[in-house]
Amino acid sequence: MTLMSSLKSITSHLKPRRGFTMIEMIIVMTIFAVAVASTLPLLSAYKQKQNLPTLTTELIQTLRRAQGRALSGTNGLPWGVAIIRDDTEGATADSFVMFAGDLSPTFEKYQETHEAKRPFRICTDKADGQIVFPSDIRIENNENYFIEIYSMDDEFEKTYILINTAGTIEQSKTYNETCNPTF
Repeated sequence: MTLMSSLKSITSHLKPRRGFTMIEMIIVMTIFAVAVASTLPLLSAYKQKQNLPTLTTELIQTLRRAQGRALSGTNGLPWGVAIIRDDTEGATADSFVMFAGDLSPTFEKYQETHEAKRPFRICTDKADGQIVFPSDIRIENNENYFIEIYSMDDEFEKTYILINTAGTIEQSKTYNETCNPTF
C-alpha cells in the first residue's frame, strides 16, 4: 500500500467540512462590534441635528392646525398657539400649546401641549407668547409674528417662523433684518 492510498482510506470516511469554526465566528463578531461602535457617535450627532427641524415642523403644523380650526369655525372659537417659556433656573425645555378660546381651565379640553426637545428654546415677539387666529384669514391687529427656535448647545443652530398679516406661515434659516423681530 502506498502512502497516497493509505491517506485516501483514512480520509474517505470524513465528511466535507461545513460551517465556521469558533475562531472564525469570534473574528467576524469582533469586526462587527468595532464597526457598530465606530458609527454610534455619528448616529448620535445626526439625531441631535434632526431635533431642530423636527421641532420646527411640529410647531408649524400646530400653527396651521390652529389656523385651520379657526377658519373653519370649529367650536365657534378663535384658535391659537401659545409659547410657554420655562424660565426657572436650569430649565432648557420650552413648550407650546394649541388652544381654543383662551388658556383658561374653561377651555382645557381643547388644549394640546407639545414639549420642546431638549436643549431648545422657543421665543416669540409677542409679549404674552400667544398667536391667535381669528375666524377670518387675517391676523389680529395686522401684525407679523416671528418665532425663533434655537439650540442651547449651538448658538448658530437657529430657525425662524414668520406668520404674516395674510396668515401665511413660513420657515426660514434667516430673518429679514428690516422686519426687526425682537426676541
